Amino acid sequence: MSSNLQIPVPISAAKARSSLGQIIRRASGENPERFVIGLRGGPKVIVMGLEDYLDTIAPKPDILAKMHAISIANGIDAEIAACRAEQRALNADSVRVA
Repeated sequence: MSSNLQIPVPISAAKARSSLGQIIRRASGENPERFVIGLRGGPKVIVMGLEDYLDTIAPKPDILAKMHAISIANGIDAEIAACRAEQRALNADSVRVA
C-alpha cells in the first residue's frame, strides 16, 4: 500500500478544521497521503488512512494473513456475503409484511 518513506503533508490546525472531509478522502484514497497537523508552530498529530496505519504501524501477524488467504481461496468470504444478502432479503420481506 503506502511506502514507509512517504513524506507527510504539513497543514495547520485551522486549515485541517475547515478541510477535514478532504483530508480524510486524501488519507484514505487510492494513493493515500499522510498529514502532519501543526498547532502554534509545532507538529501535534499525524493523520493517515486506516489501511496505511495497519500496513505500517500494526501489520498483521503472518498466521492471520495466511488464514485470510485460505478463507478467500475456499470461498468463505463469498459464502458469508451470500448469507448476509439472504438475511437482508428476509428482513426486508418481514418489514413489508408488517
